[in-house]
Amino acid sequence: MNLKRGSLRYNFIMNTLLQGSAWLIPFAIRPYVSRILLPDGMGHVGFAISQLYYFILIATLGIPTYGIRECARVREDPETLRRTVREILCINLVMGAVAYALYFGYVFGVAGAEYRTLLLVISPAILLNVINVDWFYKGLEDFRTIAFRNVVVRLCAAIAILLMVKGANQRPLYGFLSILSSYGAGLWNLLGATRTLKRVQEEAAAREAAAAEKGSVQKASASQEKRAAARKRKAQEAGVKRHLRPILVFLGMSIATAIYTQLDVVMLGFLQNDIVVGIYDAAAAVKVLLVAAVTALGAVLLPRVSALLSKGQRSEFLRLSRKAILYVAAFGLVLMAGTILCRNGIILVMSGRDFAAAGEVLLLLAMTIPLIGYTNIVGMQMLVPLGREKAVLASEIAGAVTDFVLNLILIPGYGAAGAALATVLAECVVALWQTFCCRGELKEAFAAGKSA
Repeated sequence: MNLKRGSLRYNFIMNTLLQGSAWLIPFAIRPYVSRILLPDGMGHVGFAISQLYYFILIATLGIPTYGIRECARVREDPETLRRTVREILCINLVMGAVAYALYFGYVFGVAGAEYRTLLLVISPAILLNVINVDWFYKGLEDFRTIAFRNVVVRLCAAIAILLMVKGANQRPLYGFLSILSSYGAGLWNLLGATRTLKRVQEEAAAREAAAAEKGSVQKASASQEKRAAARKRKAQEAGVKRHLRPILVFLGMSIATAIYTQLDVVMLGFLQNDIVVGIYDAAAAVKVLLVAAVTALGAVLLPRVSALLSKGQRSEFLRLSRKAILYVAAFGLVLMAGTILCRNGIILVMSGRDFAAAGEVLLLLAMTIPLIGYTNIVGMQMLVPLGREKAVLASEIAGAVTDFVLNLILIPGYGAAGAALATVLAECVVALWQTFCCRGELKEAFAAGKSA
């Protein structure tokens, strides 16, 4: 097995650690927290965080995905990479200020008084997301650095929860420590970005020196040099403006995805009560952990395939995409089957008897595991690197509309189970839409696999 740093296998292991820690560490302490806060308390905190999440989306503008692609495309040009990071971060900071203005207006003008204190306590999550430059490190395929930092922060936050949350009345404290666990590494990542940029510049200089010494430098043709110079000049002249249009598309993608992933909790909170939200949240926590395992490969592929396409290596792009689809199909189906068979035992161990009704909700949500894995590859790792993010946006809007309409119909009569069924059907719509949009590439990828 090739575990050389920078290889896909190595990056996959590091990203699995990164993604797994985001859900596994909170999942590990959930049995304790669930028995302290009970369904009502867990639902109260979950509902507040789901409201905050929409303002985080406004602040980050879809940059977490866009930034990976753009940094991967220019990672061999330190000067352009530095300018790209600076421009994207400036946009992020401006939108962070806008998000905070909207958020405080919502907290004091719209949100219920019983949620106001908790919403204020968890508000630092917006800033932590704005300054988090995970996308920069992922674009460079430096998964090791961010995995280490996030695991350290999440472990510290988990220990703090176990030591400090002792009663049902400590919902604000639990909410704050939860957002610290999820987003606390953002400041650490920002402080280390300058050092990483310097290292990238040194590595590029070393590569050029080594190539010159060996006499292996291949001079580009006049037309290639002219096109490269034109691209760089255009980027310099456009500045921040060149990012705005694609970022807005990625923002739309993020909002649409959030609608059919977070809207269930929001609508349950409005149409039912905190107890029902807590039941749904217990099942969703299991699903999210398993989805993170299935989609870990996708985050590793995005910077790699973006770099391949920028070099014109389409056949390698299709080969990696085919292998990724086969992997998520097999792994996702195994996880789905295991979760369905063991659903009641999982809920009993992780949340306790008070959450027993979550077993049937988990049965439905487990069906989304292979679907999300598949759309993560086809949408985010194929269509996005190909520059067809508008097709992904359209599919996610269709999924969001499906989820919203079905939630209105199903939640009043079926509660958490109705919300789960709506999510399953919404994911089916997204999968079918993206398959249709990517049908040419999928056919080509699997045809090449048969002939290989």
